[in-house]
Amino acid sequence: MEYELGKVETRRGIEGEIPLREYLRAYNTSMQGSYVVSAAPPSLLRDVWLPSFLSCGGVTESLVSATMWLSSGGTESVVHSGE
Repeated sequence: MEYELGKVETRRGIEGEIPLREYLRAYNTSMQGSYVVSAAPPSLLRDVWLPSFLSCGGVTESLVSATMWLSSGGTESVVHSGE
């Protein structure tokens, strides 16, 4: 997982990369001021579901990836514009 330090997304680059298991272990102690925005690991995708209104009419054929946000709260993101 790629992570950034702080609670405000800057898009200046990642601070580091670490396996999710190690990130969670460190997060509970020394990395509480960090967050992850990354592609959801395949092992977590089986627990992701879409609301029924997004699962009909071929919408799922247009989906490319699932992005995972992991934070203790209060995280702010930059404005996104059709990336």
